[in-house]
Amino acid sequence: MTADLAALCEASVALERSAGQLYALYADLYPEDADFWRGLQIEEENHASIVKTMFETYVPLGLFPRELLDPDLDSLRAANGKVLAALARFREHPPAKRDAYVFAVELEESSGEMYYQEAMVKNVGSEILQIVRQVNNNDKDHAIRIRAFMEEQGLG
Repeated sequence: MTADLAALCEASVALERSAGQLYALYADLYPEDADFWRGLQIEEENHASIVKTMFETYVPLGLFPRELLDPDLDSLRAANGKVLAALARFREHPPAKRDAYVFAVELEESSGEMYYQEAMVKNVGSEILQIVRQVNNNDKDHAIRIRAFMEEQGLG
């Protein structure tokens, strides 16, 4: 059980970090929008840190809030593989801004990202999950925020 949870945690952390790398690349590729993408990059790195810390702290106590993680390891790995492939492709051949931003929305709506998002907005779960929500604060709703940003930029 803990080995399965460790693999899910590792894959979730990898996906969050890859998303952060993607947003850092977007900040470099689209400097006029760098502040927006750097903010999301930091949030993704925070998500990775939160999941990792929660795992290290609460798994030994049997209190890890599983709602944070997509239970489908293959889905997590596939999503991360898709992001890593896009990173390599976008570094070589930067996409049109709209295409890049649509990819970001698709990423945020992927299974792994949605589990974290759902855990942050649902008003149910353990006391530990409530603490995670407080620590996470407003680092959520990425897909909605990216869509709104696209609209502001005339890319919607």
